[in-house]
Amino acid sequence: MTERPYKRHLAALISADVVGYSRLMADDEIGTIRTLTICREQIAAVVKSAGGRLVDFVGDNLLAEFSNTLDAVQCADRIHRATGEINSGFPEHRRLVFRIGIHLGDVTADGDRIYGDGVNIAARLQALARPGGICISDMVYRQIRGKLEMEFVDMGAKRLKNIPDPVRTYQLAAPRGEAADLPQPSVATPPLEPLPLPAKPSLVVLPFVNLDMDRHQDHFSDGLTLDIITALVQMPSLFLISDSTSFGMKSTAMSIPEIGRRLGVQYALEGGVRRSGNRLRVSARLSETGKGRQIWGQRFDCQLGDMFEIQDEITSEIVTAMDIKLVSGEPARVVRSAVKNTRALDYYYRGWSALFSSSPQYIQLSQQMFEEMIRLEPDSSLGYALGAWAYCWGVFKNASDDSERDLQRVRELVSNARALGDDTGMADLVLAHLHLFNKDHAKALAAAEQA
Repeated sequence: MTERPYKRHLAALISADVVGYSRLMADDEIGTIRTLTICREQIAAVVKSAGGRLVDFVGDNLLAEFSNTLDAVQCADRIHRATGEINSGFPEHRRLVFRIGIHLGDVTADGDRIYGDGVNIAARLQALARPGGICISDMVYRQIRGKLEMEFVDMGAKRLKNIPDPVRTYQLAAPRGEAADLPQPSVATPPLEPLPLPAKPSLVVLPFVNLDMDRHQDHFSDGLTLDIITALVQMPSLFLISDSTSFGMKSTAMSIPEIGRRLGVQYALEGGVRRSGNRLRVSARLSETGKGRQIWGQRFDCQLGDMFEIQDEITSEIVTAMDIKLVSGEPARVVRSAVKNTRALDYYYRGWSALFSSSPQYIQLSQQMFEEMIRLEPDSSLGYALGAWAYCWGVFKNASDDSERDLQRVRELVSNARALGDDTGMADLVLAHLHLFNKDHAKALAAAEQA
């Protein structure tokens, strides 16, 4: 068996991580991953433009290599500037501040991966760096001394874990992130005026985050986000930000209050998706944008199977929660208890959205949607009651091609709904309209009282 060849070369190495990453994840996993994903994209672009190669970026740990030390140190400075801009929209305790170590050393290459003491020393220097700072070895310092407008302070020789010989280290004098190092604009830029809030509940659905940070799994989290937006669009009493704007927020790091001001919405829905073996976990939460206060949250656990069925199930649960919390309140709970089939629930929202239109086309669409509800859940009274209402409404709005036929369908549906124990009162309300239509006021009043 031929032994695999390994290549050795000299490289300037950047090792970086996020200060307090575990605490940030514990406090707000979804928000931290969202911001870290944006930082990753920015850092990858900075490394590439500086002539380096991003070797790895697992969790919050970054490793990059360069052919010379000047490019590596300048790149580290640019990384701090880029992440500082991303952090500017967040309160201090939510910021992702990096610390960076740089070493010039010998490495062994195995394909795209690199190993050796050079990598280990860079990682140990990173651990010595201050938040927003850069710690370099003596070998790097000798290469860049007098060539950059950056001041480094001699920290003396340090014993590094698992490194036999002490390494002389130097710290950046003023770490990025300290107020003294941030350039101030000569003319203050006035903040954007917040958009006025709509009269009805308003919501933005932020792209759900892939918590595994495996880009190959983004299709599920993105698909789930689109499903939720598509279902919520059908609620006429909800002002919803478009999917194009929502997905535009994916590459923008802003706090929930800032998102609310920029988009003019009262609420933000966000979530995360994680896979573990054959199980899937989806977390969702609803926040008020004014103060960023979470007002609803839920976790969904399920076995992996038909991914489309899973998306439908989770979408149904989240849409119902939004209907209960933001729009319809208790009536939405009644609907959710009566409708178990996720496709039937979709027909409910589509039918309800179309029901109160003055257009005959939309009233007839609502009738079709409720007929589909009946077909999918023939033992539920709700589809019959809603269908009766839709046909009755069509007759009263002159949207019927055959009023006698449709009135007969109304009677059938009312009878079925009442036989199945309709507890919404809707069937009796439609019956009251029928009696009123026939000028039988006593029966109309009795049916209305019953409703």
